[in-house]
Amino acid sequence: MRFSLLLPLVGLLFSRATIAQIQPFNTYKSGSYVLLNDRTHRIDGQLKLKSSTLLLVKDDKGKSTKLAPESVHSFRIENRAYTVACDFEVRQGLYDSVVEQAFVEQLDSGQVILMRYAFTTGAPTMNAGGVMTGGQSQNEVYLLRWARGTSVLAIQGSWFTGGGARFREALLPYISQRPDLVQLIENRSITTHELPKLIRALNTGQKYELLTSSSTYN
Repeated sequence: MRFSLLLPLVGLLFSRATIAQIQPFNTYKSGSYVLLNDRTHRIDGQLKLKSSTLLLVKDDKGKSTKLAPESVHSFRIENRAYTVACDFEVRQGLYDSVVEQAFVEQLDSGQVILMRYAFTTGAPTMNAGGVMTGGQSQNEVYLLRWARGTSVLAIQGSWFTGGGARFREALLPYISQRPDLVQLIENRSITTHELPKLIRALNTGQKYELLTSSSTYN
């Protein structure tokens, strides 16, 4: 009985935390960007990330320019770094959809690059009073890429536990050179929530300190 009452609370807390992490910048912030056709030149400006496929840039004269992933190599907004990920599959419901190009936040780097893809599903609806309500949900997916590779893989856990067989199978090849990390995965001690810490341990060669609250039921 207690477990069934806990489920809605867990889902609510996770949704709020997710939205807080991936909410796009809704105002211009100081930053810089590098265009794909001129990677040696970093341009300063005021940047606003509208979505995973639209970046707005305002120069010192107030002129605003729209940039798509096809023309951008990387950019920064304050202390957050972004790059472009291409041709990866994301599971939405029962099906996988291919994302051809998207802006993603780069969270860690080393032998493995950890990125986070934030996207919106659904569409807002208008009620009888003309007010836009509901219909949309914010989502995030972690992505991995070898530093010397180009292939991007989405690492997604089950909707309830954040783990599961598919999650473990996708992650194991990236940490195969670290037996201690492999054991954590095989023991089902790691979920998507611990993934940033796991990749940090991998890239730095440091020991992973397992939290006692980590789930072992995925």
